[in-house]
Amino acid sequence: SVSLLISDPKGSNRVGDESRSVFSLNSSLTKDLLGSIHEAFTTQINDILLAGLLLSFWDHYGEGTLRIDMEGHGREEVMEGVDISRTVGWFTSIYPILLSVDEDNKDLSLVIKSVKECLRGVPNNGFDYLLYRYLDASVAIEGVEGSQISFNYLGQFDSDTSDKVFEIAKE
Repeated sequence: SVSLLISDPKGSNRVGDESRSVFSLNSSLTKDLLGSIHEAFTTQINDILLAGLLLSFWDHYGEGTLRIDMEGHGREEVMEGVDISRTVGWFTSIYPILLSVDEDNKDLSLVIKSVKECLRGVPNNGFDYLLYRYLDASVAIEGVEGSQISFNYLGQFDSDTSDKVFEIAKE
């Protein structure tokens, strides 16, 4: 189930002007989304979800450029030889990306390729941005404002707990 809270990007950005959209995919579509859909372009789930989001904003609002704050789990290998396998916790990393679509490149396959290239072009999965933006107070990044969209795909919880000591609680 997906829940979206949407405000017109050119509007007031007030709670009273928001709309909520909730939808669910059946098990067959979910299986395709998480599996076979990636064969054509060797994509990952974020590529497909963000391409869909970008095309939806284009269709609904005519807005072809989105700045999105990507949130990751921060456990990607960014320095060779650093073993974090015995650590506990979530090392959130947040970094901006800029996605765009226009009349000339709104074909689904072109958008998917564009989003994929954008995400693969982020050095060290945004870790460098994290260091410069938040850890070094002497570095000023001019023109960087917060995004109105924050994106975080939490993953498949069932695959994270299979054959492991921990499992998801029924509650």
